[in-house]
Amino acid sequence: MQAYDFYHLYQKENCKIQLGGSDQWGNITAGTELIRRRLQQEAYGITTPLLTTSSGKKFGKSEGNAIWLSDAKTSVFDFYQFFMRTEDSDVVKLLKYFTFLPLEKIDEVEQEHVKKPESRLAQAILAAEVTKVGI
Repeated sequence: MQAYDFYHLYQKENCKIQLGGSDQWGNITAGTELIRRRLQQEAYGITTPLLTTSSGKKFGKSEGNAIWLSDAKTSVFDFYQFFMRTEDSDVVKLLKYFTFLPLEKIDEVEQEHVKKPESRLAQAILAAEVTKVGI
């Protein structure tokens, strides 16, 4: 189905590139191949590594832990709280992925977090930084 969706978007919307998580590589290449065979045209796929928790669980709708950038689907409060609930083992990685903080600042936050994880300083910084950019 995803391959056919790409084919349809190629024909109707001139969509030549599909972006997805690395778990979608097979679906994306099936779409590029369908386009190549049926239309004799080139289409391209790009995948990125999956964002996973330290336990290996992926972030996303299928895992029940997705958030939306639209306040119609996720309130600002719930968006902020999502990041406040980040596990200690994941917070530094998410600071690096989702904020524009300099790595030196993230290193400082990590050192403080290791000393006093119960303060949830790293989570508070993550939630504040992502919320001001995300919504």
